[in-house]
This record gives sequence, C-alpha cells and structure tokens, in this order.
Amino acid sequence: MRLVDLTLSRGHLGSISFDDSTFAGVTWGAAFSGGRSGLVLTQVRFRRSRFESGAFSGTHLSAVEFLDSTFSGALLDLSNFDHVRFTRSAIPAAASIVRSDVVNRDHAPPAGVDDLALPTDQVSFTGIAFEGVHFRGWVRPEWFRGCTFTRCVFPVALRGEALAAGHNTLSRCLWSDEPVD
Repeated sequence: MRLVDLTLSRGHLGSISFDDSTFAGVTWGAAFSGGRSGLVLTQVRFRRSRFESGAFSGTHLSAVEFLDSTFSGALLDLSNFDHVRFTRSAIPAAASIVRSDVVNRDHAPPAGVDDLALPTDQVSFTGIAFEGVHFRGWVRPEWFRGCTFTRCVFPVALRGEALAAGHNTLSRCLWSDEPVD
C-alpha cells in the first residue's frame, strides 16, 4: 500500500496489518480530547513500512507495533502512546529513525510520587538506529534497548550513562533542552 499527502484526523483503525507499505507526507491526527473527535489506532502492525515526512501528531496508539520500519523526516509525538513497540527483527534491513523529532509532552511525576506504570508500558525501542534525531520533553532511558544513536540531541535530564546502561551506543550526540512545541 502507498499513501501520499494525506491527513487522517478522526476514526478508529484496529486489528490491521500494513506490510511493505509507504506513508509519505501522511499526518496521523491527534487523539480524542475535550469532547472533540480524534484518531485512535489499536492492535495495528506496521511491518517493513516506510514513513517519510509524516507525523504522528498526538495520535492515540495502543498495542501498536512497528517492525523493521523506517522513519525519515518524521514527527513522533509519544504523548498518547500505550504499549507501542518499535522493533527490529533478525533480517539484515535495519529499522531506523533519521532526521526526525521524537517528542513526549508528558512530565515526570513530582518528587515523592511513585510512577506505578512500567516505563515500557508507554513505548519501547529495540535495536533501532537513530541518526540526527531530536528528542524533546520527558524521555526515559528505559525505553531504549540495543539502539544506536548518531548525532542525536537529547534533553539535559536524560543522562548518557543511563542510555548506555540499556546496551545502547551513542556517537557524537549532544544534550540541549529544546522546546517541545
């Protein structure tokens, strides 16, 4: 399947697989909020899919998997993600996210308040190659396992040592608090 220059603003996509698909210039709209309609994806699987110059703009994703998929020039707003997995299989093609923005508008719980959810209940990245990606907002090191980061920009609160603890590799990365919006 190939979708080009399209905005999906409301509705519900569920229990569907997209294999070897291309989404170029596709904007996946914001989730339901404040009584206005929005977009929800549940139990959707993207296998070997390509996302070029598109955006997940606050879309509600639940139990969604991106397997061996690539993102280029994308905006990934993780704020409404629930059990979303970005993974790479054993096949030679690398799953990657390049020249993109990864944003989380959520905030860390205040001091003294326990976060009862596991960090990976929101999102996880396993074996993903990040290049030239700007991470903004609250980014948790537990989200990443076996990933490589080249020329990426991270928020100051995200320590390089914490990322390295997840068997991730960092090369020529910077730390700067860039605006979320």
